[in-house]
Amino acid sequence: MAYDGDYRKRLREIADEVGRPLNLICYDMDRNHSFLSDVINGRQNMKVDDLEVFCSVVGIDPEDFFDSERTDSGDGNNCSQVCLEVIYEAKKCDDVFLRTILALLREINGRRQI
Repeated sequence: MAYDGDYRKRLREIADEVGRPLNLICYDMDRNHSFLSDVINGRQNMKVDDLEVFCSVVGIDPEDFFDSERTDSGDGNNCSQVCLEVIYEAKKCDDVFLRTILALLREINGRRQI
């Protein structure tokens, strides 16, 4: 199934697709056994680094996590695949640069759908 803008839902879908319980994926991620459950249920947030480890553990490329051309979560937060990739790459940069990129994306998103 394609990414619809809800990364929490997508985590569950991928875990179901690979047929592995969340707690075993957490174990392989070297995280607390309830980490993914807490993320999926909104009790905890996930960092991009955690997403990279999750993808590695379940055997997918991080780009495959966002496998649709355009995402729409239904709440007006649309983001193109290109923007998701920019955000993914920007996390490797320093904090000031990342904040600048995010501000630019917000400005662009305010003018048109990206």
